[in-house]
Amino acid sequence: SQLIAALLVMASVWRRLLEPFGRVDWVLVRRYIPEGLLLCAITASWLQMLNFGRFYASVRYPAEEVAHYGVAGAAYQSLSTLLISAFLPVSVGMLSHFGRSDNDAFDYLEKMLARSAWLALGGAVVAIEVAPFIFRIVFPDYEFDPWMLFALLLGVAFYPFLILLGNCLVGKQRAGIYLATIVAGLCVSTVVAVTIDIFAPNQGAAWGQLIGLLFYMGCLYWVTRMLFHDAVRETWSKVGKRMVSVVLLILAYGVLHWRWTNT
Repeated sequence: SQLIAALLVMASVWRRLLEPFGRVDWVLVRRYIPEGLLLCAITASWLQMLNFGRFYASVRYPAEEVAHYGVAGAAYQSLSTLLISAFLPVSVGMLSHFGRSDNDAFDYLEKMLARSAWLALGGAVVAIEVAPFIFRIVFPDYEFDPWMLFALLLGVAFYPFLILLGNCLVGKQRAGIYLATIVAGLCVSTVVAVTIDIFAPNQGAAWGQLIGLLFYMGCLYWVTRMLFHDAVRETWSKVGKRMVSVVLLILAYGVLHWRWTNT
């Protein structure tokens, strides 16, 4: 299916590929190569952090657990890809607002979070509750730990904050700081995964991913607020309150989920 999709794209654009590109401006290329490489590193690191659980499991866990994380990770990746795709127009709109003024961009940020944060949280909760039944039908030979699914799928609830706050750093050309926050999140995920595996084998990958994303979200909020504290202070207060509200609702849902699974 991937090969057919690639061939369809090539068939639709092949005429443009045959057109002359004109003279290459090598001065312009050399000027932006460092920034381009930095953005490539950001993209690669960001994707690894979002999918840390499956990556860590493939390195550290036995084959059966790798299969479990592969199936659950595919469900998580489907949700995350859907959210990222839905936020592409929002990201473009936010970057265009930065071209006008910082205040416009941060007002836009707050409005988009107000619309999307609760939808993402609700979608994550529905996915967590529905996934065990679907997996039981589609993969009857596998037994999926409900808390592994909980930790993996719940990370989707943080995506609106991760995407929009990350766009703040991209829009203000703070790519180096952006990469540093991602690396910090990866480090936290690794430490948490290794620690949890000592006490609960094969659970560290999922919880490392969730806690790493939570840490990364907090870092993004703190960094953007420190860098752009002069722009619309009310916006940062609203974003912070909304972020805390999502985390508290997640904790409450976790308690309810624990009671439900233990009854």
